[in-house]
Amino acid sequence: MTTEMKFRKKPVVVEARRFTGQFDSDMIERWMGLPASSYTANGAIPTRQGFLDVMPGDWIIQTGDGQFYPCKPDAFTASYEQVEDE
Repeated sequence: MTTEMKFRKKPVVVEARRFTGQFDSDMIERWMGLPASSYTANGAIPTRQGFLDVMPGDWIIQTGDGQFYPCKPDAFTASYEQVEDE
């Protein structure tokens, strides 16, 4: 017999920056720790899944294990809220 249970995703704090659509060497080199050549001309960043497209307005999220991935604005707003520095 299976009992139905409800679960809530544990809160996770991530660091994120909004992609403007312009090349940002500070974001690529300092924050992401990658050479500027890691950013492709068509707006893609390297991830564990390969290069993923980043469009202007998307958020780039850094996970707790130091990985980066793009997130669409509506998904970001639905999943994350800003926290105060502790």
